[in-house]
Amino acid sequence: MSTGTDSAKHASLGDINSNSFDPDHYMNLMVHKSNLEGLLQRHVKLAAEIKNLDTDLQMLVYENYNKFISATDTINRMKSNISRMETNMEQHLEKIMSVQSRSDSVNTSLFDKREHIEKLHPTCNLLRKVQFIYDLSDRLNKCIKSEAYADAVRFYTGGMPILMAYGDSSFQD
Repeated sequence: MSTGTDSAKHASLGDINSNSFDPDHYMNLMVHKSNLEGLLQRHVKLAAEIKNLDTDLQMLVYENYNKFISATDTINRMKSNISRMETNMEQHLEKIMSVQSRSDSVNTSLFDKREHIEKLHPTCNLLRKVQFIYDLSDRLNKCIKSEAYADAVRFYTGGMPILMAYGDSSFQD
């Protein structure tokens, strides 16, 4: 049983792709197994593999270097854009604050006038009603003369609530 593990260990020592590769053991195996021509062919083959691996390694380094440079350029552009964006945001904030200040000052200056207008609004509504009642008889007469009886009824029913509410009062002194 120990010969099986010994032969597996021997095989891994001679396997060039193994983690437990032993170069001295590999050379001893190659010298014992091969003749000079076989060793020279193996040398040429290994030299070609080394050259290919070296070229592949150089390409990987070059590609990663280019990616690193590209990433660095991208980061620098992002920093620049963010700086400009922060400057723009500060300018916009200043403008918004200015507009807010002006809006507050306009609201403050119009506050008294707004209160006065709100107090006059019920009076204005009452004056519209009085004007409607004042013009009601002329409207009804025009509707009757032009035989627009539906309009006359509509005007009369529109004026009834006002006449009922204020009909007993006098607008005279």
